[in-house]
Amino acid sequence: MRADFLAMVRGVIARLRLTLYASRFPNPHKLTGPGGVCQGGRRRNLDTERLKSVSFDFPIGRGYHSVMLEVLMVPVRTLGHDAGAAVWAMVVFGCGFALAFPVVRLQVKSLLVVPARLLRLARKYLRPELSPVFLFSFILCFNTAAIFIYMLSGGFVFLPLVFDLFTGLNVGAVMLIDARRPMEALDEAPGEPAQARAWVGFLSLFVVVVELTAFWLAIGMGIKLGHTMRADFGWATFIQAAGPRIIAYVIIIVPALAASAAAETAAIKAMLRGGE
Repeated sequence: MRADFLAMVRGVIARLRLTLYASRFPNPHKLTGPGGVCQGGRRRNLDTERLKSVSFDFPIGRGYHSVMLEVLMVPVRTLGHDAGAAVWAMVVFGCGFALAFPVVRLQVKSLLVVPARLLRLARKYLRPELSPVFLFSFILCFNTAAIFIYMLSGGFVFLPLVFDLFTGLNVGAVMLIDARRPMEALDEAPGEPAQARAWVGFLSLFVVVVELTAFWLAIGMGIKLGHTMRADFGWATFIQAAGPRIIAYVIIIVPALAASAAAETAAIKAMLRGGE
């Protein structure tokens, strides 16, 4: 298992090196080696192994910041390539959310196990004395790990869509059940000032927009990963296709989830203070 993980890391690094090499030499077919000497226009294909062996001494002409910009553009291009699949992720999530209405109304217990469990845990542990640092850390770690697994489940082709559908169902069911029987800490609140309610509402809206957008983008990358795996199912294909998506997840999705977790922590603490 450790060897497989190291192989995946080496694959990600190799793809970054390929990107940097391509940015330095836009037309590599005319090169004979890292020195960049042309042979009278004679074209020579450089295979992957040669590109991996390139020593990257950053040229003075381009500068460090220019090269780093090229590296940062890798996750942006990856998300741009997978943005269409994120739209499908949003549609599937909406179908799951709509499915929650008949599920709650008909009390389909097999589909309400997870939402009911989540609400019980929230009612049990969300108390005014709860540390905001612990709450933020738990929300961030849980969301980051769960959504990362959802994205990499694209290695099993259709699994991201299954997670997407059931996440929409669970979110809708939690909202409907909680609307019928609000959490005790909020139900007992004597009435918050209008300014406090507006602040909590703004934070909640921010959480919904940012967290769901990050979720849909990650599911979209998982769907695209599944398309690649369907064409050529294998461990080598998974490493090659997952590498740039892992980079995009760490550089773009994780900071968005951190901002969402901070806003969610502030909203929860504000609501719990209202019930004191």
